[in-house]
Formats: sequence, structure tokens, C-alpha cells
Amino acid sequence: MLQVKLYELLKSNNISSYRFAKAVSQTGLRSENWAYRLLRGELNLTLDSLELVIQLISALTDKNITVSDILEYRHSSNIEANSQIDNFELSNNIPTPLTIYPEGEIIGSELKFIVNPIESALNYTFSIFHYQSKQIILFKNTRSNIFSPATNALCPNVEYGWKVKVFGFSGWSAFSSTKRFIISSKTAKLSKNYETIPAVPKAISPTGVVTSLRPILKLEEVEFATGYSFYLRDINTDTLFDFEFASKKPQFKLAANIVKNSGRYKWNARSYNCGGFSSSYSKSMIFEVKL
Repeated sequence: MLQVKLYELLKSNNISSYRFAKAVSQTGLRSENWAYRLLRGELNLTLDSLELVIQLISALTDKNITVSDILEYRHSSNIEANSQIDNFELSNNIPTPLTIYPEGEIIGSELKFIVNPIESALNYTFSIFHYQSKQIILFKNTRSNIFSPATNALCPNVEYGWKVKVFGFSGWSAFSSTKRFIISSKTAKLSKNYETIPAVPKAISPTGVVTSLRPILKLEEVEFATGYSFYLRDINTDTLFDFEFASKKPQFKLAANIVKNSGRYKWNARSYNCGGFSSSYSKSMIFEVKL
């Protein structure tokens, strides 16, 4: 089941609760009381009613509302790394994707991760990790069956693994089989510094009062770190955004619809390197959003 702040989505599109409830009752599938209880957060949105809500809001707004738009207004959930999609159960109705490329030795730093397109897919979740340590390096949700990471996001002469799963109306597919690859380079060599655990990063900001809905989480740079992961918790709802905001730089600007006005948040981070080693977590910092 899925719990979302549906009221906020309606409000952002200038749809009143009364108008939404009337539209629900006119379908003959749900009652006005059901609609009001859903808006008050008393009910979770199940998969069989998710499509109904998407169709209604699309009709009321004259927009092409998608499942991703609905899920951006989640209230609380078991969220997987860097994902805005809830951890629904596996579904036998959604085929397991087939990983196509890359595999084996790869020449060049520009990559495209490709799986076969699946008709029932709403989102593809790509997971790229250091093969030996299993440290997640990149985690991406996209509507496309092709994911192109930033240039130099991965290190040369390091063995990585990657796999993909698909999300549809009936739930998750299983993860694909893991494929291994190495970005081969005759000139680049893995430094000895990447064979040890990097230092714990020091959190700098934000702390205290923040006047932006898209604050930038900043750290002191760690020598020999090749990336940083940021973690955020909503103190008011005790919701852990346990996805990793992976960044090559010691800072990360939060996307829209994550923090809210009057919200209180706690965050920390850790560093990792090409050798697949990650540091301990930094000391947590707390900030409050006031617009």
C-alpha cells in the first residue's frame, strides 16, 4: 500500500477536496467518504485504486499525470536507495528485465546502461555497485530503459556490477541478473590510496534555520574520496529518506518536493572511493525550513 499527501498534489493544481470527492463518487467505484478519508491520510492508496486516482486527477487538471507525479507526494514509506517509489511486493505479472549492455571490458569513459524495454514498465531502477564490496555507486530511477550516467562517474580499471528492476501498476519485478564490467584504461592506474577506508567527512551546512525548499547539503572535501552519499530524516514524521544522494562533489542540492515549509530535518553523509571502501557516517546536523 502507498500513503501519499494527495491533498498537497490537488492543492498545487487548484483542485478543491469537494471537487475531487465529487469526481470520485461520480465514477461509481468509490464514495465521497472514501475520497475524504484518503485526503485526510486515514487510508493508504492501494495499487487497485492508484490508476483511478491518476485518471481522475489527469481529467480534472487536463494534464498527463503519471504514477511518478503521485509518488512524489509520498507521506511515508520504505524507500529504497535514491528512489521515490515505494517498496511494493514482487509481481509475477511484470517481466524481469534483461541486462544488455555493458558487460566485460569497456573502452572509453562514456557509458549507457541498457535493458530491454518492457511494455508494462512505469519506471526502471538501475543499481551500479562496486562488485567486490557491494558499495552502491549509482542508483537511478528513470522512465527510460536506458541510463546514461555523468561522464567520469565511474573509475577506470575497477570491476563494477549492475542490475535493474522494473516498477509497474501491479508492483515490482525481480532484479535482473547481475552483469560485471570494467572500464579499461592502459594509462590510468588505481591509486594505493583507494585501498584504504576514506576519512569521515565533516558536515558544514545547512544547520539552524533554512529559507529554501532546495537547500544544498555541504561537506568538507575528503582527500582521496571519489564520491559522497547523503542521508536525510524528517524529524517531525520520523521518516527516513534512506536513499543515497550520490555526488562526486562534497555537496548536494536537494530536489523539489523533499523538504517542506516548517519541516525539521536531520542529515549526515559518508565518503567512498574507487576501491569500494566507504567511511563511517558523519556527525548529524539539524535544520528547520522557514519561509
